[in-house]
Amino acid sequence: MYPDSHGGVKNTVLGPPIPSLTLRQRWGFIKTLVSVEIKRGIPRLIIHEKFERAVKWVLRVLAAVGIAVSAVSFRAWYYSVGVAIVILVVQQFLERTVFEYTAIHVRPMPSRIEADQWTGVGFGFSPDGSRPDFVGPIFRDRRYAEEIMAVIQAWNYHEREDKNGHIHLSFIIEPTGDYSIYFYPASHRPSEDKYFDDYERETQKDKPGKRLQRIVMGVVFCKSFALNSDSLLPQFHARNLGSRPFLFTTLFETGSSYEPLLGSAIMKFTYKFAKREELTSADYEHGHGKRVMKP
Repeated sequence: MYPDSHGGVKNTVLGPPIPSLTLRQRWGFIKTLVSVEIKRGIPRLIIHEKFERAVKWVLRVLAAVGIAVSAVSFRAWYYSVGVAIVILVVQQFLERTVFEYTAIHVRPMPSRIEADQWTGVGFGFSPDGSRPDFVGPIFRDRRYAEEIMAVIQAWNYHEREDKNGHIHLSFIIEPTGDYSIYFYPASHRPSEDKYFDDYERETQKDKPGKRLQRIVMGVVFCKSFALNSDSLLPQFHARNLGSRPFLFTTLFETGSSYEPLLGSAIMKFTYKFAKREELTSADYEHGHGKRVMKP
């Protein structure tokens, strides 16, 4: 029989509402519409195709301004040359504009997020080591635990083993002494690459010379729990890090105990375990901590 336990709930993170976005976050959104790319030392404008007509009108206005300027007499010849050079540079910059069009791929996600359903993290250990240990979030209702597990299985293409790391699992030790558990789909998945490649190939005739902007939408599960003497995370980490595979699944409450969905569990071989201060910008959890879990 697999024993299980859970830590006390610390907080829930679902992301900030749009009105509370910082200037940096708003700039990140703006960059999906317009940005400047420097290639071989030469800058060029990258802009969404919805602004294509505006760029063409700016070019026409600049052409008209150039004609008007040629008819104006300046006190010194270098004023005329200077204005002409400025107009030429701006025109050339806009002429090299790369227009992008957008395709969105939505990763498997639950039909609803019920934060109060997630009450803890369960750990199970095989006494003699003959079977793999297991770990997973505990939910109040079996129905919701099954729905979340179905989403996790879809991330892994319904395979019983996650050999290719399609599912990310992280345990991050917070400065407060608590720990945060993350689980989310990998940043690059074969089905997404195929979707975008097929879409780009199908739209080449209608959008010649334009570049596809690939946007992926999905859900990241994260919650913090107390890392106290009752927590089984240290024991799980000591038993499983780099030593042997383990099962990742969801659990549900049954009275005063918990039951894992072992029939739906996925065999995993790796997970991330780190202190918050050890994370770098290459780690998703690093950016999430700064943007969403900030004090």
